[in-house]
Amino acid sequence: MSAINIIEKILIEEHECEIGSFECCIVCSSRLLSCRFFSLPSCAFVVANAGCQAATNLASIYYAVKNYNLPLIGVIETNGVPVKDLISMSFPAAEIEFKVLSKVYEENFEIIAPLYESETLLNTAFIELNIDAQIDVIKNVPEFEKLFEEKGLLICGFVFDEACVYGEKPGFYLTNCNGLKDPEAIRQLDFMENLPEPLLKKKINRLHIQM
Repeated sequence: MSAINIIEKILIEEHECEIGSFECCIVCSSRLLSCRFFSLPSCAFVVANAGCQAATNLASIYYAVKNYNLPLIGVIETNGVPVKDLISMSFPAAEIEFKVLSKVYEENFEIIAPLYESETLLNTAFIELNIDAQIDVIKNVPEFEKLFEEKGLLICGFVFDEACVYGEKPGFYLTNCNGLKDPEAIRQLDFMENLPEPLLKKKINRLHIQM
């Protein structure tokens, strides 16, 4: 199955596939595994942890993509998880596991905090930035760079909108595609024309747009 077909299945939450097969690799928040609103695709090789930290799971992600010849890596976080709860833990291992997330928070707080009038919106903005950072970590690893160039591997960031920031009910939204963060620019990508128009308009969305 092509990467764009898998993206469509994630956005519309339609996940049927053959048992034992893998169509994509998903790096996600562990909270999503038990979220009552939906179930993750059974076709996914899932790497789950608090805060969807790809940086500390690169070997597992590479194994999945390389061994099963997968066309898509999805990095998925829910805005129902407060970023501050993860980076404020007084536990030594957290400094390693959440190093990238902490850096995102520290480097951006003073800039973006004044832009959002509620904790929910501010947290969603940080969730988007965290996903961006995890995608950048993966893309900058030479072995992954080779797969992107040679096999056209796609890496996409999705927010599960548990807090209903983008829409009226919880659901998946595409916020990053191969490092591209502007929703309109993502819609203009050649392969995106294969997505139904309603998904292009509603499900490719973002709160904090960095040009």
